[in-house]
Amino acid sequence: MAHRLWPHPSATGGYSRCWVRIKVTDLLPSPVTLYHGSNAILKAKEEKRLDKDVPYPGLPHDGDWEAALKGDGVTDVDRKELVGLRAALEKIASKARENNVRIVIDAEQSCIVFDTQNPISIDLGIKFLEKYGMAKLEPGEDILVVSSAAAGSIAYAQL
Repeated sequence: MAHRLWPHPSATGGYSRCWVRIKVTDLLPSPVTLYHGSNAILKAKEEKRLDKDVPYPGLPHDGDWEAALKGDGVTDVDRKELVGLRAALEKIASKARENNVRIVIDAEQSCIVFDTQNPISIDLGIKFLEKYGMAKLEPGEDILVVSSAAAGSIAYAQL
């Protein structure tokens, strides 16, 4: 759309003032994949003693992507989903470049993790959220991973 509505870059000195905002969301079937990958990155940084004085989530470093794919707790399904996510984002970026369309990346938190020691709240929260496909309990942990789409709906709920 931006490509169609704005003059050719040669007519504007290579500058495009036309902005079209498209929100791309839910590129992964499960926010748990991002949770596993993020934990693997943080663990790798901790082992290398990187960012010990930097507030969460720290700074990007060489090796983060590899840690997300190969780190402890990352499953084969996670790897497949992360590789697919990267391919989708690269396709979007490539098409944007072909059409001289700029991309703005807002890398906000894409999942919210609730941690509670209250078994009743955990159980009820899991039953409700899993029933509607909005969350998943991490196996062996008292951590409920909730997609950002669901978080707005349950922001004031007791979990």
